[in-house]
Amino acid sequence: MCLIVLFIFYTPCMAYVHDDVYQRIAKLKQAGKLEDALKLVNSYLVDDPANQSLLMEIADIHYRSGELEKSSKPVDFLLTQNPDDPMNLYIKGILEMEKRDWANAREFLKKAAKLTKLENAEVIRVYGLCEFRYGNKEKGIDMLKMAFQMNQYDAEVIYNLAQLYLMQHKYTSAESMLKYYSKYHSKLQCYDREIQYYDEKIKLFSEFIEAKKK
Repeated sequence: MCLIVLFIFYTPCMAYVHDDVYQRIAKLKQAGKLEDALKLVNSYLVDDPANQSLLMEIADIHYRSGELEKSSKPVDFLLTQNPDDPMNLYIKGILEMEKRDWANAREFLKKAAKLTKLENAEVIRVYGLCEFRYGNKEKGIDMLKMAFQMNQYDAEVIYNLAQLYLMQHKYTSAESMLKYYSKYHSKLQCYDREIQYYDEKIKLFSEFIEAKKK
């Protein structure tokens, strides 16, 4: 999973940097040439060190490398500049979740959800997952259900809901999500992973439920 793909509610501030530069950065990242991507981003940051889009690229590159502390630094800087930016709060929440610091992540995501007036499905989805991991199981599922109502074809939300239902041993509810996934497969939207990833997970979930029935 990468951070940049998750910014589906964010329109980058391109400043003076041309779109072609971001396309070159994206291609380097997709090819796994993270060091080259980092060098390219830094070459533009020299002239514009506060460029939000470029700093987010830095965060994403380090995130892909598994360097969470380095990934957090540009996000922390941006939060000092604007502590009420929901995008930065959302990303910080994701990074804290990766560290399994559920309490800290919850505070960032709760604020992001409030600032977006509970109208952004992606923020709600991640906030719901965090609440569930924090221990608020029912609230977490309720938030995922809210995200589902906002976008009923988001494959990640459907997968997350099915997974949480299984973890709570709510097999009937989980099975209903699996059937929904199959019924609307051609309409499903994928923002981060390929559809094959979800197909494999849903298949495993289905096999698990079938085994439970025997």
